[in-house]
Amino acid sequence: MSCPHEEEEYSYSLKVGPWSKCRLPHLKELNMVGRTILDFSSDSVERSTFKLEMVENLQHSHKFRSHYSSRAWDIEIGYQTRQVRCTRNDGKNAILSLCMQEAIPLTFHSCIMPKDCETSDWSSWSSCSKTCYSGDLSPGFRHRRRIIKHVALGAGRECPETEEREACNTGGGGKHLPPCPRYSWKTSEWKECDVSLLLERQDPRLDKHASSLCGGGIQIREIYCAQTTLEEMHKSKEVTRPAEKKLCLSPAPPASQLCSIPCPPECVVSSWSAWGPCVHEDCQEIPGRKGFKMRHRYIVVDSIGNSENCPHLIEAIPCDNPICYDWSISEGNCFPYNGICGQGNRVLYAQCKNNNGM
Repeated sequence: MSCPHEEEEYSYSLKVGPWSKCRLPHLKELNMVGRTILDFSSDSVERSTFKLEMVENLQHSHKFRSHYSSRAWDIEIGYQTRQVRCTRNDGKNAILSLCMQEAIPLTFHSCIMPKDCETSDWSSWSSCSKTCYSGDLSPGFRHRRRIIKHVALGAGRECPETEEREACNTGGGGKHLPPCPRYSWKTSEWKECDVSLLLERQDPRLDKHASSLCGGGIQIREIYCAQTTLEEMHKSKEVTRPAEKKLCLSPAPPASQLCSIPCPPECVVSSWSAWGPCVHEDCQEIPGRKGFKMRHRYIVVDSIGNSENCPHLIEAIPCDNPICYDWSISEGNCFPYNGICGQGNRVLYAQCKNNNGM
């Protein structure tokens, strides 16, 4: 059937209204082929409560599942509707079939009935965080709490804040309060310089208890936080009481420092002398062909406190063709040729001596 000529002059479009509020359906159970039919008419006064796990979307057979379970808070499924109209371009309504070229939007869907969030009553106020006067004018704070009994469902009112805080002890900056205890870092005396703490990292085999250790070491001391108060009986005497380290707000002083134990001066010796003649070990015996010769050095600067720090001063090595006797040459006085000065003669004396100088 062709449309009237005047109808063809118009264009048509769908107008979709807003969703209504979520409301409960009116249940009329009718057994039709084993199915339950829900009547959503507006004149019935019957109401039903459905569990989420058991409700089917009547229009799309769409199942809902609940991930939040509360025995004391039943979840109710309702429905929302909206109007869909077909309108001409002059603003007048037309039959819906004239807009069938467009996809008709849904006019009904299920929804969760709104329930507002429910909370407990406020707890009592906590104690004020500022209980003493420390010199600063900042106030203290106290707080109170409440718990959430049930979260909001659907479009229900969301949960309010569960904690409140307010300033307290604000009068005069808290000068009416007792003075706050003072906390400061305290230290013990430095212990003796310990060289072994460094040596054990360099060579674990070293004797760390030897008294002769010297050089660089480490000193340590005890560090602790203490409350400083004035004794009631001795107002001028400060007494310290150990406290938790977190109460001392300033950086802690060092607990260790480098130190040094001076080492004794090393023994200084001269250079070696020239090797002496090859001599026999015992000239009383029949002369043999093996002997020894010696050389010497002497101490220039002695080691203070421990003579064992000086090296050896005599060395001997074996030699061939030793001798038991040798000439000892000595010089006599010089006699000038003319008078008491000038050139002259000197007498040399030669003696044959054994190894003992005899």
